[in-house]
Amino acid sequence: MNLITYNHSRPFGPYIIPISIQSSYLRMYCSNNNLTFSLPLTEYCVKNSYFALSQRVSAVLNIRKAEERITILTSSIYVFAEIEPDSTLFRLLDSPDIALIGILENFHGNIECCINLLTDIDRFHNLVHSPLS
Repeated sequence: MNLITYNHSRPFGPYIIPISIQSSYLRMYCSNNNLTFSLPLTEYCVKNSYFALSQRVSAVLNIRKAEERITILTSSIYVFAEIEPDSTLFRLLDSPDIALIGILENFHGNIECCINLLTDIDRFHNLVHSPLS
């Protein structure tokens, strides 16, 4: 397995988590799951930017063995909320060989499941916070 640990340097979803805390989550998760921790890739602090992640995933796809899976480990799946389904990154991540893990949501799945869960969470949030008629 090729593990990419990934941090976001901007607010995402309901969270504003300092990079050092996100890195601690990732390190602890790796330790508890017998994974080799490496320093996380940190995304640029620009809205809708996934440049660093796109570059790393592309590089790993080019050097991995055919049967090896890629797992992207992040503190929260909300970091993927801004990805548009027709974007190059979505198409890159939409592969049976790429899995996502979001620690705070206890999420394990692919990009499509991730986006569907975020949509469901948003719908629930809107229901809970909508005024009663």
